[in-house]
Amino acid sequence: MRWLTWGAKKSTTNMMPGAAKQAAAPRRPLAYEAMIENAQAAKPLFLVLSGCQHKMIAGFLETLTLGKANHYFLSIEKVNAFDKGGWKAYQEELDKADYIYTQKKKVADFLLSQHRYKDKVYYFPVISCAYFHPDIAYIQHSGKKQVGPLGDYHSILVTAAYFAGLSQQQALMAFKPEIYNALGFEEKKQRERAAFINRFKKEGVDLSSCVARWDKDGQWMRTVNHPVRYVIYEIVYQVLQRDEVPIANHSPSVVDWVEDDLARSAEWPLYPLNGNNDFLIFKSPYSFLDKGIYFNLKKFVEYSFASLDGVDRENINVMGCDIEKAINVLYTLK
Repeated sequence: MRWLTWGAKKSTTNMMPGAAKQAAAPRRPLAYEAMIENAQAAKPLFLVLSGCQHKMIAGFLETLTLGKANHYFLSIEKVNAFDKGGWKAYQEELDKADYIYTQKKKVADFLLSQHRYKDKVYYFPVISCAYFHPDIAYIQHSGKKQVGPLGDYHSILVTAAYFAGLSQQQALMAFKPEIYNALGFEEKKQRERAAFINRFKKEGVDLSSCVARWDKDGQWMRTVNHPVRYVIYEIVYQVLQRDEVPIANHSPSVVDWVEDDLARSAEWPLYPLNGNNDFLIFKSPYSFLDKGIYFNLKKFVEYSFASLDGVDRENINVMGCDIEKAINVLYTLK
């Protein structure tokens, strides 16, 4: 019995210094280094130059072709500087890549004009559609982006209510079907859906059947330019077929192999047609202690009003809408 006790004690307290660390090390096969070497040398080699969707696009290019993809986020400033020498920052990777994918038309046009790259540059549009979110707009104040509780995304209704001189309580009354109809939200939704399909069709990608299928699953855009993961997967799949790039991976779970980094960003709710807004939850792109920040419609209005404090009406540009019309419509709620 004493021997058993001593043996148990020895296994927990008399280990050599580093033994615990060694035991905690991840288990790896003897072929691990060869696996890493092969992964690093995977082909084809893609280069993705795009906006916020670049990581997931690169991820699906890799998983579908079993290749390798490098990716870079191009801001508006970088896109505008690309043909003025900015492209040189990516020259080494541009030269090495087998395929160059971009969602930036200006970048694509420049690279296609360069003899050394023209045969490996492929373009497809940004995945953007305001069908689910006709209330979202971007705002510039004195030529600079205005930031609110959902980052660059702003509510046309809340912005119009603020400049119409409504109280926060009155602004809440703007979220009802009568106001949506007065501002032409339904017509905007249909235009957005058609424009989305047509943009891709012009680039040789027919998404009409995909959209019909996605609709059956409900809301497939988190914001106007943040699609859910399977939408990016299916579009990348269609693009690879268009460009005759061999697809090597048909795993039924391949869509789950790519991290959904856009899920950590903003999410705008779908407004109910019955006007019951008790369950509307907005997800901010900001976080606190690595945890998301969420709020209901009342708090969203409160935070949006606070973000507009000090912004003068004469120097704002609410893009994609007639803000004066919206202000006039909301005056009726006073």
